[in-house]
Amino acid sequence: MLDSMRSGSVVIDLAVSQGGNCEGSKPGETVLRKGVKLIGVSDLPCSVANHASALYSRNLLSLLKPLIKDGEIILNSEDELIQGSLISKDGEILQKEILISGAVN
Repeated sequence: MLDSMRSGSVVIDLAVSQGGNCEGSKPGETVLRKGVKLIGVSDLPCSVANHASALYSRNLLSLLKPLIKDGEIILNSEDELIQGSLISKDGEILQKEILISGAVN
C-alpha cells in the first residue's frame, strides 16, 4: 500500500509503541520511505487535548483582554465584538434570536 502512495503523503502510526500498523514506522521517529513520511508518534492522542486546551484558553484570553481596563471590566457596546458576544445587559435580552433558536437554555 505504501508503494502505491504519492510522494509527499503522510502516514501517522498511532499504534507504533505496540508494534505499529505500518511497516517501517519507528517509535518517536519520522521515517521517509519512497517519498512518504511515516510518523511514529505514540503520545499524539494525549497531546491533542493539551494543544486544544491551550488554543481554547488563548482564544478566551483574546476575547476577554480588550474588556479589561485597569482591572475593571468595561463593556463598550459600540464595539462589534462585544456587541455580538453580549446576550443580555442590565436585565435586557440583546440576542433574542439566540434564545428563540434554543441555542441557549
